[in-house]
Amino acid sequence: MADRVMFNAQDLGLETEMDNQGRVLFSVKLRRELDLEAKQVHLYNVRGHIGVLNDARYEAKKLLSMASPEADVEKLRRAGLK
Repeated sequence: MADRVMFNAQDLGLETEMDNQGRVLFSVKLRRELDLEAKQVHLYNVRGHIGVLNDARYEAKKLLSMASPEADVEKLRRAGLK
């Protein structure tokens, strides 16, 4: 599994810098792969990393997150998280 993730990161990733407006530009290949071309994107912070989702993936993740919030919170409490 780690090999697959590493391969994808090397295939689609590249070093980049912020432009003069503070934006980070994605390669054309990565934008196509993530279906981000000419679409609204959603950014979110996950453990110090920025996640990027197109609108369809964002909505799917939102629905999944709302499926059982009480049970999810209770499971986290039992695991010792506050």
